[in-house]
Amino acid sequence: MIKKILSLLLLLSTFAIFHSCGEEVDKSQSPFPVDTSLVSAGYKNEELGVKLNPPKEWVLTSSEFSEKIIPRLSKTRTGYESFVYIPKVLFYNEVTKAVLNIGSFKTTTDKSNFTGGFEEYLNSIKIKYHINEYSNIEVLNNGVKINVLKIDSNNLFSYQVLFNNKSGNLIRIEYSCRNDFKNELLPLIESSIGTLTLI
Repeated sequence: MIKKILSLLLLLSTFAIFHSCGEEVDKSQSPFPVDTSLVSAGYKNEELGVKLNPPKEWVLTSSEFSEKIIPRLSKTRTGYESFVYIPKVLFYNEVTKAVLNIGSFKTTTDKSNFTGGFEEYLNSIKIKYHINEYSNIEVLNNGVKINVLKIDSNNLFSYQVLFNNKSGNLIRIEYSCRNDFKNELLPLIESSIGTLTLI
């Protein structure tokens, strides 16, 4: 009888271990928990096929402001002339000067899909930044496979999210701010990433 009880306890403990391991894996699929108090109302862009909630008090910019910023963004952060980023949407916070830009890529090569396009983009990051200045992880977020690049260089912090939309186009969402605001803004940025879905 005692042996049977011990065997049963051993079986239950083994099951509990495997069950808890399974929960750990599930949690890793949603690495960006959403705090709704840190994000604004939802925004969706039919052209890019994305929907998300921007960080709180990051405001959709006027066309005049966008026209000043977009040319600068188009010329930076890529190392290949054949791989051009096209910003479409800008959100801006007046106090911290933080920017959220959402856009897509055009390329003169045949690497417009997620695998090839992202590899080429990552190569451009490797050329531009020292290995200690960036990191990259691939995660599943709300059922969407995304690559998350963190770039921490000099006075600038950038959180870039790259993924395929439903049309197969490579999309980039970039949150950028000065390093002295990084710790304050990270919870807002990560909550915003957690709301990202495809439409």
